[in-house]
Amino acid sequence: MKHINIPYATFIALLLVLAGSPGMVVAQSDANTHGAFLNIRAGGHGVAFENDDDGEGLGSGLRLGYGFNKRFTMYLGMEVAGMKGDMEFEEFAAGDEFSVAFFELGGRYHFRPQERLVPFADASLAIMGVIYEKDQTTNGTEVTYGGLGGSFGGGVMYFVTPKFAVEGAASFVPGNLSDRSVGNQDNSVDIGMASVRMTVGVSFYPFR
Repeated sequence: MKHINIPYATFIALLLVLAGSPGMVVAQSDANTHGAFLNIRAGGHGVAFENDDDGEGLGSGLRLGYGFNKRFTMYLGMEVAGMKGDMEFEEFAAGDEFSVAFFELGGRYHFRPQERLVPFADASLAIMGVIYEKDQTTNGTEVTYGGLGGSFGGGVMYFVTPKFAVEGAASFVPGNLSDRSVGNQDNSVDIGMASVRMTVGVSFYPFR
């Protein structure tokens, strides 16, 4: 499973276009998080396991959600990062590359919904996974670990236009890996896992 690669230059170029476009001035009363949205994000990831293995890398993700009012939003999200670090899981040696994935159901609470600059708190339930590629295993079979966790964090978003907002966010994701799959064989494991994510993103509200 390859991680999604969204270059940071894409975000910078988009921000410059939005900020420099004529007629793109948004009044404070037009800046709110009500309605459907699409969020694209990228950033740095760090991950640590209870046996002192760790890793770091870059990732990207997508979120689809809906703001039920100006303060509360719910979303479904997927985030994947390519990692490299001091991993010594079973058949893997330190320095092996791997990927981490998060599939989330989450919510946000916005503290200044009528302003262009909107701080928020964010929390979610997450399905977590660790994936190794086939050519890095001793038996030529892809190995995956899966489990559950929860995310909590916060950040700030800024409405460049009524339809577009840019954001920066940080979150902490503690959890536990409980399943391991090697080809068609599954077995139970018990491995504590925690991740830290620092991301930047762009949200689009298409129905404004």
